[in-house]
Amino acid sequence: HTYVEQRPSAYFDWQVQQAEAHGVFLKFVVQDKNDWVPNHLTRDGSFADRGDGYFQPPGTKAAWLQEQWWRYVVARWGYSTAVHSWELCNEADPNDTSVWRHTQHFAKFMHVTDTHPHLATTSFWCCWKPEFWGDAGAYPDVDYADLHEYSRDNPLGLDMAGWILSLARLTNER
Repeated sequence: HTYVEQRPSAYFDWQVQQAEAHGVFLKFVVQDKNDWVPNHLTRDGSFADRGDGYFQPPGTKAAWLQEQWWRYVVARWGYSTAVHSWELCNEADPNDTSVWRHTQHFAKFMHVTDTHPHLATTSFWCCWKPEFWGDAGAYPDVDYADLHEYSRDNPLGLDMAGWILSLARLTNER
């Protein structure tokens, strides 16, 4: 949690270079809800069997450590036009308002720190949350919504046009 392993970073360097060479644009997922360090890191920066290091308010050691990771990500890969956007967390809890607050903090941090501006967002494991995605006053730096929908048991999973239409109607309600 205080250093970055260089072999995986070098592999991602290569992926970014390949994306640039082939006109591919990447959404860089900065963390995952199952990452080991934040799930064992406590608010004060120590480790425990079960931590609460995710989504801590600014000023805590856990939040500071996370910001250092964000700074590293921007410094290492932010130069690239192949990076479309930064995603705070893959499939975070859509009902946890600390995720919403932290996403705003992340997006603002990335916009201030990234000298080659990229979009910033997060994703939830389900659900359109208009009180988050539609509230530009409370979350002005979150650039776009990322909606995950598992359609295995939903008949719309067989009708892509119908699914897109239902999402359009849902998101336009706000």
